[in-house]
Amino acid sequence: MIPDKTVMREQYRQRRADITANTQAKNTLADTVARYLTDFISKPSLISGYIPIRDELDIRPSMQALHAAGHQLALPKPLQDQRMIFTHWDGSTQSLTAGVFQIPVSTGDVCIPDVILLPLLAFTRSGDRLGYGRGFYDRAIAALRQNGWQGLCIGTAYALQEADFLPVDPFDQRLDCIVTENGLWHCR
Repeated sequence: MIPDKTVMREQYRQRRADITANTQAKNTLADTVARYLTDFISKPSLISGYIPIRDELDIRPSMQALHAAGHQLALPKPLQDQRMIFTHWDGSTQSLTAGVFQIPVSTGDVCIPDVILLPLLAFTRSGDRLGYGRGFYDRAIAALRQNGWQGLCIGTAYALQEADFLPVDPFDQRLDCIVTENGLWHCR
């Protein structure tokens, strides 16, 4: 029997919440992920991250380290029409405003990132990702790939969010890499 995505979302949301209840552990894991990402992304790139909401892995230390290493930054910007675009971000909180769903978004110009760091609820080593179920990332990545985009999609997560299996729909976009506090690996 194929597991229900709604049930799995709740299970993995709770797993993630359990680890983020410990602020010191959460900060240590975020710093570890930042080291893996800065070691992996070596050539100058435009990198889209995200401002964490709820109990998502905090990649702000990663974004700060990448920016300090000479990379440009961007953030996703969900739109009312269910699309998502990416906009340049200078790394400051002053250039943020509340977007759709009150998600912090940048006021910068529209751009196409070389690397997309994206949050998730669960992942598999083969690159399957379970998100919140609204499909913003899947639609945005599918549109980029259909237009020849050769960038990387890197899922960011805690190791305990790994699943042996996830139900996958035809529109779900696979990740190229995953990074957790245990390392970074290629999925394809």
